[in-house]
Amino acid sequence: MATLFKKVVTRPMPAGAKVVTRTVKGESKRFAQWTDRKGKRRTAELTEAGDRIKTEAKTWTAKYRDGEGIIREVATGCRDKDAAMSRLQELTRRAEKVRGNILTAEESKTVDHQQTPLAEHFEGYLAWLGNQRGKGKRKRVSPEHITNKKRELYRLACDCRLRLLRDITRDRLESWVSDCLTSAEVDLAARTLNAHVASMKSFCNWCVDTGRLVVNPIGRMSMLDETSNQKRPRRALTEDELSRLLLVARLRPVAEYGRKTRRKTKDENPTGRRTWIKEPLNVANIRESHQRGLNALDGSPDRRSELERLGKERVMLYKTLCLTGLRKGELASITVGQVSLDSDPPFIQVDIEAEKSGDIATIPLRPDLADELREWLNQKRTSRLNECGDVIAMRDEPLALSEPLFYVPAGLIRILDKDLAAAGIAKVDERGKSVDVHAMRHTFGSMLSAAGVAPRVAQEAMRHSDIQLTMRNYTDPKLLDIAGAVERLPALSADGTTTETAAATGTDDAPRMVAPTVAPNSGKPSKSESLGVNSGKVAGSDADTTKPRKTLGFTGFSEERVTGFEPATYSLGSCHSAN
Repeated sequence: MATLFKKVVTRPMPAGAKVVTRTVKGESKRFAQWTDRKGKRRTAELTEAGDRIKTEAKTWTAKYRDGEGIIREVATGCRDKDAAMSRLQELTRRAEKVRGNILTAEESKTVDHQQTPLAEHFEGYLAWLGNQRGKGKRKRVSPEHITNKKRELYRLACDCRLRLLRDITRDRLESWVSDCLTSAEVDLAARTLNAHVASMKSFCNWCVDTGRLVVNPIGRMSMLDETSNQKRPRRALTEDELSRLLLVARLRPVAEYGRKTRRKTKDENPTGRRTWIKEPLNVANIRESHQRGLNALDGSPDRRSELERLGKERVMLYKTLCLTGLRKGELASITVGQVSLDSDPPFIQVDIEAEKSGDIATIPLRPDLADELREWLNQKRTSRLNECGDVIAMRDEPLALSEPLFYVPAGLIRILDKDLAAAGIAKVDERGKSVDVHAMRHTFGSMLSAAGVAPRVAQEAMRHSDIQLTMRNYTDPKLLDIAGAVERLPALSADGTTTETAAATGTDDAPRMVAPTVAPNSGKPSKSESLGVNSGKVAGSDADTTKPRKTLGFTGFSEERVTGFEPATYSLGSCHSAN
């Protein structure tokens, strides 16, 4: 049984159609008559409901019995009858091979899937993905993840002109990646390109599992090196930059009201109508501008309190990001109930929905940061924001556990850019690396490395699945004291003596230089675990003869100081106890 026919389909009645009744083979039927756009008169039979017309499809449909004895109807997509007959013969031959055990039923279905439009396969994959379990303890894959996958798949299908499964080839995708890297119009980083290719690989793996493909055609396609082509390479902030940034963040909301005005020069805007402008804020004048702002706001005590609270919150935002390694979205999701300040050690707990890895994360807090958070929560009891952004005075009322710890504005990057400009910190350094909100996390990772924290411990603190990501992407070599490390290497002599033998015989008058201990000891933690700290002690003597080398360590931040931080107090032992 094999035949070709054109299906009868229905469509809405054309506008202005006239209904007439005719007798066909002794049976009365209703028809619609109208004039099409070309001026040709058309007639079509009406359905029983009388609201739609019956028309014949323009393409042929094949009807045959497959290898399992089931009658199938397959759209050939051919308008020519001879071409449709060739397609029908191909289907019947394959059915004969299945009945003769030359092909299996699964292999035959795989061939059928090759004719299905790729969009239908995409929708089936996205529906399956929505029912899968997410990362960690998530019950379902997040809708944002599904939306990203859909956007990436359809973009590849559009750019590479993919219509059917057989169009997905390694050559097409590699050509697309190469064109994106060389094109001046397409601004996609290597990480974004890898995400698109990974989405297509996952889709093809699903097609193999469901019998739509025999093998993954792009399974062996290699990924790009993300470090060689970063759209926004980030850098870590130094101690001095962080001190200036915190100072500016605390004072700038009020200092904006105390900026001096001056007359514009002819070079600045000779044709403009404004003749006076305000001087920009910087570290040199921000304290003076802050005092003038306080005087200007004497008549508005509520507004002044609100701006001072805003400056304190910005400082707490920056410090928490730098001392915990939290991402912006994670920090925005932290509520009062997720902060435990009375435990030993104090910590912040990140929920499953906000954590990137999809699991609950416990972030240890430094004691000084915990004290400042405790003070911040006490302040929130008497001053908090409502939905409109206005301050509501509350008297000794307990905070709701679901209340956000901080208000993280959507435009935090613009606020940070203004703070950087006022603090005299370049947005982009000489290496082309920039500072943004996520650079705070890079600062956290770089400080861990500079403090001599073991790479495995730093990986856990950063909550990375790959230690290479911690050491390569989130460690800024500019903050590491490479010169200090080289100075600690043993002295090499050509007279047959070493540093140790010279010190034992008393012929070595120079201070003894040894390589620093970076890995944690089995017993007590070392006094100086930072790569950049020089012990400065002569062998056999307790006196310090050299100036200690300055190091980042893992110190607390004080926005009052502009020149640097306190001495490093972070140790591996405290990191172990926090974990």
